[in-house]
Amino acid sequence: MPADIETKAVVFHRLGNAADVFRVGFKYHHRFTLLLELVGRCETSGPSTDNGSEAVRHDDWGLSSLATLRKEYLRVDQRANDAKCCVSMPILSDYARKKKLDFFLPYLPTDARIVEVGAGDGWLGRCLKERGQQNYTSIDCETPADIVGDINEWASLGLEAASVDVLIAFEVVEHGDFYHAFHDLLKANGLLLLTTPVPHMDWVLRGLELVGLNQNRTSPHSHLHYLRDLPGFEAVVTRRVAQLAQWGVFRKEP
Repeated sequence: MPADIETKAVVFHRLGNAADVFRVGFKYHHRFTLLLELVGRCETSGPSTDNGSEAVRHDDWGLSSLATLRKEYLRVDQRANDAKCCVSMPILSDYARKKKLDFFLPYLPTDARIVEVGAGDGWLGRCLKERGQQNYTSIDCETPADIVGDINEWASLGLEAASVDVLIAFEVVEHGDFYHAFHDLLKANGLLLLTTPVPHMDWVLRGLELVGLNQNRTSPHSHLHYLRDLPGFEAVVTRRVAQLAQWGVFRKEP
């Protein structure tokens, strides 16, 4: 097997057999080309290349090597920016947003009272308003959320108990314990829409962040857990995505 092809195969294998996750981003042709250049720079062995750049060893695929990859990625990524061929989000995060809409929109009636916790840059709210959602509120610890504050202190934020039809928390519950607040805010039979990493694969997501393919986490994932039995909620539908993420819709039990 040619050395450059072998190197690419090792990259995918060492990042947790996540080739499918990488593949979804390859529809962005320019980023695909740049990624091939990036991976092609990884040496198969040896302490350094002739030009003095740091080599990536097959037998030492640790965080230091990922950091080296990230530096190289940023170099070629600047070329993408100069060519105006990049997307507004890292490849995998951008793709995941589109797939979340496909998966979760059927559970979001346009007349529902919707609250999103951890709204970030507000991408979901913009999408919902474009499709006619009139009763949407975003909450986050920072602007540009409609309400800035801690969801666990919902009463002080002007929210009322049992007032929400659908509560959305994408990439939130791995950061803290919020389920009691979610349960208090939802109406009877209200829906909780969640996404969160698969705990034993979170290291792969961290690697994807380091090489610029996934959005950086805003705080440590100190509350990783499996979406199996959530006290006070019953599962409507759950899905494991690319063996890296858990998506689910849960109904508040009476």
